[in-house]
Amino acid sequence: QDPQHTLKVGDSLSTDKMFTESGLYLVDSTVFDIFNYPLLVGDPKTALTKPGSIVLSQALAKKYFGDADPMGQMMKWDNAMDVQVTGILGEIPRDSHIEFEGLVSFYTITQFWRNIEKNNWVWNPCWTYVRLKEGVSQAEVDRIFPDFIQKYYPDFLKNQIGHELQPLAD
Repeated sequence: QDPQHTLKVGDSLSTDKMFTESGLYLVDSTVFDIFNYPLLVGDPKTALTKPGSIVLSQALAKKYFGDADPMGQMMKWDNAMDVQVTGILGEIPRDSHIEFEGLVSFYTITQFWRNIEKNNWVWNPCWTYVRLKEGVSQAEVDRIFPDFIQKYYPDFLKNQIGHELQPLAD
């Protein structure tokens, strides 16, 4: 199935208050298809499809907006980028692979780096998650990685790079 990318990013959020946050990640819009993160408010199909979208934990929403409704509110991310609150997350299990407080649309990165190739497998300083189709084994996927590398990577990297699957607990 389609991959989901996750990248650790900038360290500050602000409204009229500014705090340093350690749990912000750029994610693509399929994050809610791959993981069962509960979205209490907002639409998981659209919450992270547009650049400048951010989904907050309940704790961050409370920290920045108090008792006011955070949905649709604007924030400043990393002192540079306007982001709009498009969702509020429920409790994230502490055994999750990543611990986070906010998810920013991966497409927001195009506002920082206009020439970035979003589908480039070489520039990929992030975790990529895949959900295997029913009946497909890890061994089957591992066998296709050499051909994948030959097809998608430039010659200078083909002998220096490798991929492997690592199962995550459900």
